[in-house]
Amino acid sequence: MTVIATESLSKRYPKVTALDRLTMQIEPGVTGLVGANGAGKSTLIKILLGLAPASEGNASVLGLDVATEGGAIRERVGYMPEHDCLPPDVSATEFVVHMARMSGLPASAARERTADTLRHVGLYEERYRPMGGYSTGMKQRVKLAQALVHDPRLVLLDEPTNGLDPVGRDDMLGLIRRVHTDFGISVLVTSHLLGELERTCDHVVVIDGGKLLRSSSTASFTQETTTLAVEVTDTDAHPDGTAALRAALTGAGLTVAPPGAGGEGLPGAGHVLLVEAGSEAVHDTVRDTVAELGLGLVRMEQRRHRIAEVFQTPGTASDTASGTVGTASAPPSRPRSRPPRRARRREAAPMRPDTGNHPGTHPGAAVPAQRGEDASIHNIGYRHYDGPRLGRSYARWSLLVQSLRGAYGLGRSAKSKVLPFILLAVMVLPAGAMVAITIVTGADELPLRYTDYVLVMQPVIGLYLAAQAPQSVSLDLRFRTVPLYFSRPIERVDYVGAKYAAMTAALFLFTSLPLVVLYAGGLLAKLGFADQTTQFLQGLGSTAVFSVLHAGIGLLVAALTPRRGFGVAAVIAVLTIPYFAVTTVQAVAEFQAGSATAVTWLGLASPGTLVDGIQSAFLGGTSGFPGFHEPGTAAAAVYVLVTLALIAGCWAALMARYRKAGL
Repeated sequence: MTVIATESLSKRYPKVTALDRLTMQIEPGVTGLVGANGAGKSTLIKILLGLAPASEGNASVLGLDVATEGGAIRERVGYMPEHDCLPPDVSATEFVVHMARMSGLPASAARERTADTLRHVGLYEERYRPMGGYSTGMKQRVKLAQALVHDPRLVLLDEPTNGLDPVGRDDMLGLIRRVHTDFGISVLVTSHLLGELERTCDHVVVIDGGKLLRSSSTASFTQETTTLAVEVTDTDAHPDGTAALRAALTGAGLTVAPPGAGGEGLPGAGHVLLVEAGSEAVHDTVRDTVAELGLGLVRMEQRRHRIAEVFQTPGTASDTASGTVGTASAPPSRPRSRPPRRARRREAAPMRPDTGNHPGTHPGAAVPAQRGEDASIHNIGYRHYDGPRLGRSYARWSLLVQSLRGAYGLGRSAKSKVLPFILLAVMVLPAGAMVAITIVTGADELPLRYTDYVLVMQPVIGLYLAAQAPQSVSLDLRFRTVPLYFSRPIERVDYVGAKYAAMTAALFLFTSLPLVVLYAGGLLAKLGFADQTTQFLQGLGSTAVFSVLHAGIGLLVAALTPRRGFGVAAVIAVLTIPYFAVTTVQAVAEFQAGSATAVTWLGLASPGTLVDGIQSAFLGGTSGFPGFHEPGTAAAAVYVLVTLALIAGCWAALMARYRKAGL
């Protein structure tokens, strides 16, 4: 079955054409996608995941239409981004379990597959530590694990060896091969290091400027040429052995490439000499000439074509063994400058064969060297997942639950739990003190009405919201975790809805728990059951309005900046400055001008006074306005309309904020 198919696929932006009538087919296996920066690779991945519409043409992934079945595609495809995307205060286990649930796996299956997948990628005890302390190699393995945890049929790997040292790169390349050979998962991998693709891929697709340059098997790219590469050592008689051999072979009538065309050889071996070998007799001539000159023969081998030749102008004298695709500032058609020979040898060094000392691996399997925190990759047997996939609604619910837990630091580091629980204790303690006073004194009512409690405790609530709203959305933006969410079955409306609902629920819990304490105390003090129940329900209604309104404002302000510190300060400012400014002006209007009407209409200018007006007009609360003025019927209706408009505006602004948040 064809894994990926495109037909005349184009994507045009106002000033650039990212893809231009791209037609190709990719079969199961490991396929390399090659192209310079700006060639259209990222745009192609977005379209294949159903995250960006094509301007024209069509494409399918695993037989599913990308235009109409994007959610189903993202259930069956894994995605590993090039950039960092891991929250630092979460463990690898917690994060990968969450990503598995975002792909529709039930909780128990998500935990089981997370344990297996992290072992497959070589993470053992380290998986329980916060990822902020991981090395680059460990982070790359976590990124690969989250792409594999839901047992996809295809994984899209964007520069998977980015930032790795040569040994770590070899480890990752070996693991990529295993993803297909051992796990049975097809792979589409992008890389600008062409040597990696030659070693890893079965098939290579080359695109440039959004157009297909070539699509064929790796073997056809690297077939043998008629060029012979020769390396010799210098001797006392010939201090420049390469030059002496070139002169002798030229004198014998052979065609030899100009000096420097073959590149630098091994240490102590001079440069590589390129000789045109149209027949076997040339080999004998070279061998005999080396012997006659008394030179040491390091190697004599038939040259192979390299993928890099696709990006070179025919007839160039540069070495075709160059392994790096050019950048957008250097057009791919120009000859590439060659990296040092030693660097190329490290890049292309084969993985060590297993000596049999690694339990769980088969003889000859590739394993990395032991390097402290980076563990070996053990073949413990891959198991496919055949259970249920619960779809988009479950993924949305999983994100809501995870965000709600995160609002209290659950599932994060210990220090993330300190502030929310301290603030919760500060929020509840006054309610407990009021209950104690009521019971001890035998008072016939509580010192403070249920509807007034939230308004009195607004500074504490504001601190909690300022701390947790950035935790919910700013960190996803700062650490670029948002693309991982959108590579799952959910849509933008699901992400915004889950975050909004989670923050609302967290605020409601934060503000309603003291009311529960007051209600329980009122019943213990044997206050009137009916009266206490009515006031308690009115208080819950007030906290619900307060939570929905303030959650939207807090999330919107926090989402405008990826910096958590800025988000905290901005939320405090937006909630505090308008409230104190409005109450100050209200006091002036009341005590200087004696205008109750002005006091009422000024209350529309801040979130806190809006809730105050609604609870006093509809929920039996006492007005906190100067002079205790309550909105009249018309004013109360306006209060409701303004509140609803603010909530709708926050929702619309959040949707717009995440419109372009993608891969």
